[in-house]
Amino acid sequence: MNILHILVPVDFSEGTSQAIEYAVGIGGKFSSRITLFHVMQPVSPPPDGPMFPFDPYEQAMTEAASRELRRLSTTVALNGKVDTDMTSGIPWAGIVDRARRGGIDLIVMPTHGRTAFKHLLLGSVAERVVQHAPCPVLVVRQHPASGAT
Repeated sequence: MNILHILVPVDFSEGTSQAIEYAVGIGGKFSSRITLFHVMQPVSPPPDGPMFPFDPYEQAMTEAASRELRRLSTTVALNGKVDTDMTSGIPWAGIVDRARRGGIDLIVMPTHGRTAFKHLLLGSVAERVVQHAPCPVLVVRQHPASGAT
């Protein structure tokens, strides 16, 4: 097995940095390229019509996410084999689509480890990715901060 391209879905949570660490560890062993990938959820106007213009808000959110992706990519020490990508849509579907069209060999993604009740209400991006991905998925559970009880 050769892992040439690793996709790391980035949601900017604390778990993101842990998923990146795992991806770098695996990527270093296989000389892999890593893509940090973010899916922006589109902002929906209220049912009665827009209360304010959404374009400037969405543009600001996109620019902020792009800046943060670039910042994260500079923290990855993998001999320049790191790139970033972003799309808009439903997170799990965007991740699966990117994996399909990008020749991804492995997805390394964070999960929040929600309780069963919250999971039933909110669903799980990680679970959907595992079910639909065209490649193996390593789900990294967010560890509590050191020193926490």
